[in-house]
Amino acid sequence: MSRRAHSANLGDCLKELLLPTVRAVYEEMAAHARQESLSYKEFLLEVLERECESRR
Repeated sequence: MSRRAHSANLGDCLKELLLPTVRAVYEEMAAHARQESLSYKEFLLEVLERECESRR
């Protein structure tokens, strides 16, 4: 599966799961995570914290 297809599928899943903030920021945050060599768990925590903050 191509990178574009992965992004489309991920976007669809995030839309279905009602995670609009994650959907809006995950690509930018993934690039940051790669630059900072964050673990998957660290990346996931940062993205989900953003979602939680947007809902408060």
